[in-house]
Amino acid sequence: MTTNDALARVAEQRERLAERARLPWWFWVLFSVATVGLVGCTLIQDRLPAGVGTWLVVWPSILVYLVAEWLVRRTRGISLSRRTFRDYPSARLPSVLFLVAALVGMFVVMVTAHVRPDIAVVALVVAAPLAVGAMVWVQHAMLADIRTGRVRTP
Repeated sequence: MTTNDALARVAEQRERLAERARLPWWFWVLFSVATVGLVGCTLIQDRLPAGVGTWLVVWPSILVYLVAEWLVRRTRGISLSRRTFRDYPSARLPSVLFLVAALVGMFVVMVTAHVRPDIAVVALVVAAPLAVGAMVWVQHAMLADIRTGRVRTP
C-alpha cells in the first residue's frame, strides 16, 4: 500500500465518521423545543405560582436535551465530545455565538416579561432561532474538523 493509498483511506474513514456524526433532523426538533422552553421560561413562570414554572418548563427542557443526546448516542453509535472549545477548534466561534444568543435572549425575556410581555415574545422569537442556527453552525464546524482531522482527543 502506498502512502497516497493510505492517506486516501484515512480521508474516506474520516468522511464516513463525519456522516455518522451528523445529527438527525429529529434531534434539531427536540433541541429547538428545549431551547425555546429554556429561553422563554420566564414568560410562563410569571403566570404560575412560585416554582411551578420551573417544574413545568425548565426541568422538562433540560430532560429533552438529555434524551436527545442519549438517542443520538443510541441510534448513531457515537458520542461527540462535550468539550467543544478544546476538541473542535473550528466550533469555538459558533459556540460563543450560541451562548450569546441564548443568554441575551433569556436576559431580555426576563427583564421585559413582567412589564412588556410583547417585547419578551419578540425577543424569544428572535433569540431562539439564532441560538439554534448557531448550534447548526457548531455541528457543521465539528464535522469539518472530523473530516480534516483537526479534532483534539485526550
